[in-house]
Amino acid sequence: MNNIKPSVLAFVKRAYEKEAAIEILDCILPYDINAKFRILDIPGIVIIESILNGLEIIRILKKCFVSQAKRIIPISDVVKSNPTEIINNVIKLSKEMENRGTKFKIELKSYDRSNTYRPIIDIIARKLITENGWIVKLKEPEVIIFIHIFNDEAFISVVKRGEVWELKEYL
Repeated sequence: MNNIKPSVLAFVKRAYEKEAAIEILDCILPYDINAKFRILDIPGIVIIESILNGLEIIRILKKCFVSQAKRIIPISDVVKSNPTEIINNVIKLSKEMENRGTKFKIELKSYDRSNTYRPIIDIIARKLITENGWIVKLKEPEVIIFIHIFNDEAFISVVKRGEVWELKEYL
């Protein structure tokens, strides 16, 4: 059964989306021959789809240099870009790694040029503080929550620090 799904979100050099995607796939294909990429309408962003989960891909990429990418984030889940769905999904994902006192930060980027999603950050932060006992820490948090909203879909990542691939680690 082919359960290919969005696994990682790659932020790459503008105008080099295809080259970066091929470079990333070169590392992944020995582990998943059906992996593929999707270039979004937004310059500099590529989605890698695979049967592998995002953390597995990050582990592979940490052993395989990728020169065209700046940052690669594992995708925990994809939901509709509905604020309620985004909030509920982040809370659900946070419960899977719940530790009272966990220090976290939230990074939200909406590519539809509206600020209608900004209040989501406050709502999620309040829920994580009151329901999970988490603590906001913007510098060197233990957990980072990434929310990337593209038109009708939102890519959500709830990851521990160090579970993101960044080019600056290799320079």
